[in-house]
Amino acid sequence: MKDKISSLINEKYGDLRKSEKKTADYFLSHLEEIGEMLLEKLALACSVSQPTVMRTIKALGFGGYKEVCHAVLVELARYDTAEAKELKPMFGYSLTPMDRPEDIPRKVVSIAVNRMEDHLRNLSTKTFRQLIDVLRSANLIDIYSVENSNVTAIDLLTKLLYLGMQCRPLMIIIIRELVQET
Repeated sequence: MKDKISSLINEKYGDLRKSEKKTADYFLSHLEEIGEMLLEKLALACSVSQPTVMRTIKALGFGGYKEVCHAVLVELARYDTAEAKELKPMFGYSLTPMDRPEDIPRKVVSIAVNRMEDHLRNLSTKTFRQLIDVLRSANLIDIYSVENSNVTAIDLLTKLLYLGMQCRPLMIIIIRELVQET
């Protein structure tokens, strides 16, 4: 199920403490149950203390436990349709003979969105800012890639070049080495 609360959790996940991540993980995997759970039961289910649940809720931007329960119930009501339940992304790209051709693009996009949300969830704002500082201070950025990551690497190369940074992809490095040998 894709909803605002899951997106919010994924966005803030990287900045949460370890114990808060346990609560966030429980939220993501048991969202349907949270709207009607008591705080005590939620803390017990997450294997954390009640103050940890409250810290997590505050870190996600909610005012309190009742507010998050209300938001969950509203989102569940909004997305509680047969179509939304059908959109659960599959893991990997396994296709079966039973798949209709018109369903394949939706499956592929669902997988891509799910992977991007996982990456976003595991990226902390602090780490991202440190990465930006390192890239800004670099005289030359080498971009290494193989096989399927080549497309992503070329996309990164293009974006960094547009930002005025000096970059070179692995292919250029290999070609230069071959030319120097002959």
